[in-house]
Amino acid sequence: MASDPLGFLLEQHRRLGPIFRVRAGHLKLVVMAGERANAFANEEGADFLSNRETWAPTLREFGAPNNFVGLDGEPHRLLRKKFASHFSRKAAEARLGDLVNLTLAAFRERSAGDEIPFVGFSQALASRQVGTLLVGRTPSQSEHDAILRYTNAVVVNLSLRRMPHWLFKASQGRQFRSDRETAFRFSRELVEQRSREGFGESSNFIDAMHLASREHPELFAADELVSAGLLPFFAGVDTVGQTNVFILYELLRHPELLERARAEADRLFEAGPLDARALREADDLNGTVNEALRLHPVAFAMPRTAACDFMFEGFRVDRGESVMVFTSACHFDPGYFPDPERFDIDRYRSPREEHRRPDVFAPWGRGPHQCLGAGLAGIQMGATLATILHHCDLELAEPEREFPHLLRPSLSLGPEFKIRFNGWRRDPSAR
Repeated sequence: MASDPLGFLLEQHRRLGPIFRVRAGHLKLVVMAGERANAFANEEGADFLSNRETWAPTLREFGAPNNFVGLDGEPHRLLRKKFASHFSRKAAEARLGDLVNLTLAAFRERSAGDEIPFVGFSQALASRQVGTLLVGRTPSQSEHDAILRYTNAVVVNLSLRRMPHWLFKASQGRQFRSDRETAFRFSRELVEQRSREGFGESSNFIDAMHLASREHPELFAADELVSAGLLPFFAGVDTVGQTNVFILYELLRHPELLERARAEADRLFEAGPLDARALREADDLNGTVNEALRLHPVAFAMPRTAACDFMFEGFRVDRGESVMVFTSACHFDPGYFPDPERFDIDRYRSPREEHRRPDVFAPWGRGPHQCLGAGLAGIQMGATLATILHHCDLELAEPEREFPHLLRPSLSLGPEFKIRFNGWRRDPSAR
């Protein structure tokens, strides 16, 4: 399972059906998969599947034990509603110029002929975008590296439980402690800066956290605001960064699709500054993003804990059991997506619209804890892709090499995957 978790779960689902048990090292998991599992999570998950028990260890480590990510029921709904506008499509569309400029700035740091380890590059770019849009500061490269290493280590070991909690705590070395210190220093400085400037009702997530803590102090632990500058990076950098890698991996392997997407990107920019409505209507670019999310679902399953005993498809799940809702299982079912292993960006156009069936296309999860930032991330990825295709000449550094899915901690092509930057197609200084 560790070498190809997505492939393993697909194989077991096809062999064993909509619910089965697996053992992975010290972990025992109940896996629920398929359309009915997604419907169950969406319609009954609030009653039977707990997010709090899964994420509580991670959020305690972050100093945010009551963060809305780990709350269930009415407290979760209340805070989710308060923060929704900061993670919305509209919020990202209002900052399209920033997304474009940050993307161009990342490539300006490269020279023609550079072979870029693209996973790290893409994560760093996503980090700059998240910092600019949500907390008002772009982390330095060293801060980004420390935050990513720290948050990934915590999530992998405390919530995904790659190793027992006691072993994780015993194994924390100098690098982990240094990364933790850097991450919290970065977050504290952001909060202190907002405090000096005066908290307000801005697009800054730290302001939103401060306002919510004043209105609902019972939902916040002491000093929980210190973590406010850290949480957007934990939630958004790895997923967006890894998905952008898969998008370009597929386009650069399919020249005919690359040409279509590039032509559409050129039309968007030739009409003037990138426009939100035009981007929403860009069928080839949006189809490319959606198809990468389908075929390479970075968050391919939702870890949960059974909140009480329940029955699913004739099988009993006991309270306290670890549950994995394999939300992306339908992505590979030919009954929903014909020829599912084929990268086909036209699946999402009328009249096909293969993603429109409820509980089938679920790259952002299902249920009350479905990704709050899906709208923001979609625009972030679309704007980044359009900018890269219009301005940059790229090719695969190793076009004949196959890169399997790795788990790092999201689905990934790994550090060896590289893209060659051949220079500029369009001079960004001429904009």
